Amino acid sequence: MTDLSGNEVSLPDSIERIATIEPVGYQFLIIMDEEDKLTGACTGWANRTLLKKINPIFSKLPWPGDPNSVNLEELLKENPDLVISKVGYDESSQSMRDIGLDVVEIYPENPEDLLKSLSLLGKALDKEDKASNYISYFEKTLSQIREKTEKISEDDKKRIYLMGSSPLDTAGSDYYQHYMVTAAGGINVAADLTGGWNSVSLEEIYSLDPDVIIMMPYTSTNPEDIAKDPAWQKVNAVKNNQIYRLPEYIMAYDMPGPESILGIMWMATILYPDSVQYDLNEEFKAFYSAFYGLDVTNADIDQIITDQSKMQNFFEEIPGLGEKIN
Repeated sequence: MTDLSGNEVSLPDSIERIATIEPVGYQFLIIMDEEDKLTGACTGWANRTLLKKINPIFSKLPWPGDPNSVNLEELLKENPDLVISKVGYDESSQSMRDIGLDVVEIYPENPEDLLKSLSLLGKALDKEDKASNYISYFEKTLSQIREKTEKISEDDKKRIYLMGSSPLDTAGSDYYQHYMVTAAGGINVAADLTGGWNSVSLEEIYSLDPDVIIMMPYTSTNPEDIAKDPAWQKVNAVKNNQIYRLPEYIMAYDMPGPESILGIMWMATILYPDSVQYDLNEEFKAFYSAFYGLDVTNADIDQIITDQSKMQNFFEEIPGLGEKIN
């Protein structure tokens, strides 16, 4: 098969042991009911209590490293039939190939490639039906949203400032968060920037003058703090009290993973409540039941949507999932 780096990869007929150093890889395996095959996983900044609820295997998985720092010794002990890596980390991927491991590179950094990545793994694991179920849901939901937002004129489209880990960090046009804004029918005011998260000044934000501010779950401040800060009072979004925090559950909804479609859905209802209407409680419950096997209650959904407190310890260094759970 050919992975998303264009590498030709020969895989064994039967794949029973899988390691992933790409933080979204294990979530794709959950979607396909293949997480029992994990021998090690980089889980990123995820809610580990929920992961254990999905499958107890997540309480004992070793940590094989991440795309920046692969633990080759650990991987040799795990002896996986397949390692899921990420496009762009050539040195890490090659180091694993050099010790005889079969490596497939995925690239979930925009919606199109996210779906291609899942489709690729579905083919590798003979789980194309499971992968197709999610892909169909994602595409159908995006189509529904676009059908409604395409009727909104360019002049009436909401201009969005995406607030990163700090208030003066924002996402340029080459990050997943930008694609979420455009998919929801909005305009990213920092679309001229590239290179992921960018530092900007307040003066630049005054000039951009967004209609809406959307904080990430891990932004270091809260909506009410920005609303009361004298330095932000010149911004149209603050004047009109249009400051929101993107939800998070298993992972932050801005992360390029399966839950991001819920982030796009939520964003569209926030930006255009008269045009885009979803019963978020029912949509979210159905999503987690179908794709994660989780029984999520109305109270859970209300908490997901309304919690405006910052995500705790989001950037805490996690040496290994099994080492962090009692």
